Amino acid sequence: MCTLFPVPAAAQAASGFWSGGKLTLRAITGLMDYADPAVTRTVNGRLVAASQNLGFEYHAVRIRNTLYS
Repeated sequence: MCTLFPVPAAAQAASGFWSGGKLTLRAITGLMDYADPAVTRTVNGRLVAASQNLGFEYHAVRIRNTLYS
């Protein structure tokens, strides 16, 4: 009976590593922002038009997609 104790322990450890790996992957993908080129072009085009009409300047605008919208 004592020889079977490592089997559930290994299963529990594998479950922990699996859950931890999924959590880490989710955290990393949450930190890595994705900028959609079509949205970036649209926003930049509207900013150019607005800046010319209203007389303001802008620079280094970054578009962020948080994957939650």
